[in-house]
Amino acid sequence: IAKRIAAEGYGVFAMDYPGFGLSQGLHGYIPSFDELVEDVIEQYTKIK
Repeated sequence: IAKRIAAEGYGVFAMDYPGFGLSQGLHGYIPSFDELVEDVIEQYTKIK
């Protein structure tokens, strides 16, 4: 889906959230929800 959206000229952005994707450790485990929220805010404020 992301490739098709990008082919239409839109920007596509995705994060590798802790506990998912390429993260090490237990799948789905998020050690700190507060840090997760801070990381998401930091990453998504960079998108313009």
